[in-house]
Order: sequence, then structure tokens, then C-alpha cells
Amino acid sequence: MRKLELIKAIRQKTGVRDKDVHQVFDALVEILQTTQKVVIPKLGVFRHTQIGKQKIRNPQTGEMMDIPPRKRFNFKPSLYIKNIINNTK
Repeated sequence: MRKLELIKAIRQKTGVRDKDVHQVFDALVEILQTTQKVVIPKLGVFRHTQIGKQKIRNPQTGEMMDIPPRKRFNFKPSLYIKNIINNTK
């Protein structure tokens, strides 16, 4: 499901305007850029961690290369969501 399909589904389910749902998603992205962890009960935890500089080898040339530090984004679903998806209680 793409973002626009998700927004349409939320609009049909709740009656909230598309513009308002867009603003919620945009706000979540902004918050995740500055905050390391966002917990949404019954949904899960959005988190980013910093990965340090790494050395890798180019498999084609054998040359060693540096990868600059970057952030890794993770989402861990709540037990509530896992149970719903797996049809367990």
C-alpha cells in the first residue's frame, strides 16, 4: 500500500481530510529526524540509530572504500499489532 492509498483508507474510515492526514505523516517524519525514538501505543516503536563510518571492499575492483556515518531507521510493531496480523490473542 502506498502513502496515497493509506491516506484514502484513513479518510474513508475516519472522515478526516486528506490534507490533515498528510500533515500528520509530515509531522511524524519531522519528529523522527530530531528524536531518536517515537512510541505509538498499539502500533509500535519508530527508532533511528547512528551507524559509524565503515570500511568495505568493492567486489569488482577489490579496492577498499569508506562509507560515511549514517542513520538506520527501524520500526518494531507492538505485540498488539503482531497478534492481529497473526490472528492470535
